[in-house]
Amino acid sequence: MTEIPPAPSYYEKPEEKSLLMKIIFLLLSLALIVISSIIIFSFDWLTNFGIYLLSFVGPLLYLQFIWRKDKYEPEPLYYVAEALALGALAAIPAVITNIVFAVIANFLFGLGNFLSTIISAPFFEELYKGIPLLFLVKSKEFNNETDGVVYGFAIGMGFASLENFGYSLYVYEQSIILILLRIFLFSFGHGVYTAFTGYYLGYSKTIYDKANIWWMVKGLKYAIGFHFLYNFLISIIGGIFGIIVGLIIDSSAFFILLLLLKKALRREVKWGYADGRAPV
Repeated sequence: MTEIPPAPSYYEKPEEKSLLMKIIFLLLSLALIVISSIIIFSFDWLTNFGIYLLSFVGPLLYLQFIWRKDKYEPEPLYYVAEALALGALAAIPAVITNIVFAVIANFLFGLGNFLSTIISAPFFEELYKGIPLLFLVKSKEFNNETDGVVYGFAIGMGFASLENFGYSLYVYEQSIILILLRIFLFSFGHGVYTAFTGYYLGYSKTIYDKANIWWMVKGLKYAIGFHFLYNFLISIIGGIFGIIVGLIIDSSAFFILLLLLKKALRREVKWGYADGRAPV
């Protein structure tokens, strides 16, 4: 990749992340995702509120880790919360598309659920999760790869939180073991995959000072590829071995993402971010 610094900058020392701001971040994220869940699933949500509360604990813990990695120019919490909400809303067209695809595939080939899992879910879910990045990238706060990782991961975690609730309520029939596995292990990949899309979109803004759709497509290829590999192998292998293989895939993708993030942070140090220098 070409080493080109971002747009001209000014000195602005980033604020420390206080405990109060972390609490506000969690509460705001909860409120936004609850509203989305009510719209999508049921107005009788109080009955299953305990399950719902649990469904976003894992995703927000993972998001807190990624958010803290952006240590030189941390993203404003309201933008991160917005990304969470947009990720949750992206689940609406994703669910509809997957159902329609499964019905058509089942009619044509008799393998509706399998084909929806390995084709529709990786492609359309990553596409729908990538669309909110095109809105967020217009903000002056979104100016490089690190920002793209944070916003992409937040979108993925918003999507995962809503999906967790749906699976817990309608698929796993409130089996606590499956619910916990879903929340703390299976949903992790949604954030990692979309973070790849955000990384390359952020890189394009570093080079061109605006989003470049072709760089986003490059990120989507990684996101869709890892998502496909995860879904395909889990579906083919199944059982405990399928879960282990799936975790290996997501862990490998996360390791690659951390390497990219580390490289991006080194560039931020070179640009003076560690001294409080931030893009205009």
